[in-house]
Amino acid sequence: MRSVDVGSEALDAAGGRPALAAAILAALVEAHDKSQEATASDVWGLYEGNSELLQAPLVQIGAGSTAEDLWANVTRTDETVRLAEELFTKYDEDQDGFWNLKETSQVQLATEGTDMAEEAFNALIIAAAADGGRNLTEEDLARGLSKQQVVELYTDAARQRQLGFMLDIFKDHSKVFQAAEAAAEQPDAAEAAGAAPQVS
Repeated sequence: MRSVDVGSEALDAAGGRPALAAAILAALVEAHDKSQEATASDVWGLYEGNSELLQAPLVQIGAGSTAEDLWANVTRTDETVRLAEELFTKYDEDQDGFWNLKETSQVQLATEGTDMAEEAFNALIIAAAADGGRNLTEEDLARGLSKQQVVELYTDAARQRQLGFMLDIFKDHSKVFQAAEAAAEQPDAAEAAGAAPQVS
């Protein structure tokens, strides 16, 4: 149904404005239901034949992939545990064994380019808690993510899949430590340039 034509005599025939409005609404609902029923199989066929459409929401949050399993490369090995522990240690500025809001936000800024809101941080703490956060206290929320939780989030594919996001320890570790190495090399290069003899 593309349009509804209401004749001049429709109001009197329906018996008033409320009755006419109800009749028009019923006609629209019926037309919508028939249209949806007729196109449902076509829509599903479109998704079946174009898997990138199913990936589109994940692409928008940076997790899209043509791979069937987005978490296929998330594994717990000696290497991935080591990389996760190194990343944790670098940002555990107060060395209390936890990432608080400030520290976790610094990690996200370095790896994703965005700050972490307090609400998102608290949601992450609750999601990472073993009991679903039912027994968390305000002190637990302020303390943040433990080293063990950070390692688990980076190396447990089932956990990531359950929480609905994907973390790549290889990508994040590379971003953080390569940036640190580049920053460390800049003063050395500037010093070497300043020490070079001037030729007139």
